[in-house]
Order: sequence, then structure tokens, then C-alpha cells
Amino acid sequence: MNADHWILLMSWGLFGLLHSWMATPLCKRYGAILLGGQGRYYRLIYSLLALLSLGAVLAVQFSIKSRELASFPILKYLAGLAIGLPGVVLMMVSIRKYFVNLSGVKVIFGEDKDPVLELTGIHTYVRHPLYLGTLAMVWSVFLFFPLLNNFIACLAITVYTLIGIRLEERKLLRIFGRQYADYRRHTPMLIPSFRLR
Repeated sequence: MNADHWILLMSWGLFGLLHSWMATPLCKRYGAILLGGQGRYYRLIYSLLALLSLGAVLAVQFSIKSRELASFPILKYLAGLAIGLPGVVLMMVSIRKYFVNLSGVKVIFGEDKDPVLELTGIHTYVRHPLYLGTLAMVWSVFLFFPLLNNFIACLAITVYTLIGIRLEERKLLRIFGRQYADYRRHTPMLIPSFRLR
């Protein structure tokens, strides 16, 4: 690894820290104070900052010239496509489902409803379909383009996702209590269960 790769690793780490810190109740409280009477816009600002910081990290990611670690000609098409295409579909379905609630844009339209626990559709089989889709997609990108910078990104995104899931589940337990605890007991975190219900 050269200096560029260390910068990339630190960039992903900083992105994860910023993203997680801004999602904490403490940061939300301070954000609401700073925004005065406009605290309802915090989620929208959070989403915009997350998008901008992700763009900055990806700019670093794609600016680095990186060596190929290996060649996976068979895996590229068998595993890469097999996990990548469903991963992209899962991400698109999840983003479409969550976009209005999680992005904060609903505040622009005057809709600020209480959060709802999703238990239907893909959530019947897995608790975190967006994270599952993200992990499938990034690892399939690595199989197609097995470069050191892509491997670093995959490791960083995987670690951040696993930590993020733990933090999010704590928040969901605070919000939904026993309802989420029961759901968590019966539904896998990332590896879907397709047994009959």
C-alpha cells in the first residue's frame, strides 16, 4: 500500500465516523439547537452532507491508480453477476422505499410523520435489505475490477456497515421497543431466510 491507499482508507474511515456521528441523538439535539426553529430540516441537511462526503470519498477512490490484486475470470461472471445484479436491484428497491422517509425531503412537502417499522415485503426475510444490497454490489465490483483501491473500499464499507447495523439496531430498539425486539428475534440481520411463515 502506498500513501494514496492510506489516504483512501482514512477517507472511508472519516466518512463512516461523520455519517455515524451525525446520526446520533446527541448530534441531532445540537443540530436542532443550531438550526433554531428549523430543527425539522436536520435530516435533510444530514442527507445532503452524507451525499457530498460520499462523493468526495469516491473522487479519491477513482483518482488513485491501483494495481490488480488477482484475476477472477470465472468468478467475475459466475459470482460477480450472481451477487451483483440482485444487490443492485435490492438497493434500488430499498432506496425507492426509504428515500422519502430517510432523506428528509418529506419536510419540504410539510409531511413529518412518526417513523414506521417496516415488516413487510423484503423485510419479511431480512432486517437490513439496503445494507445487504450494498455489500453484494461493492463486492461484485471488486470481483469485476480486483484492484487494491476497490479491495480497501470493500473492507471499509463492510466494517462500517456491520458497525452501522449495530448502532441502527440500538436506535430501532429505543424507538420501537418490544416490537423491534420480537422482529429481530425472528428475522435474520443480513442473510435472508426464505422459510415459510
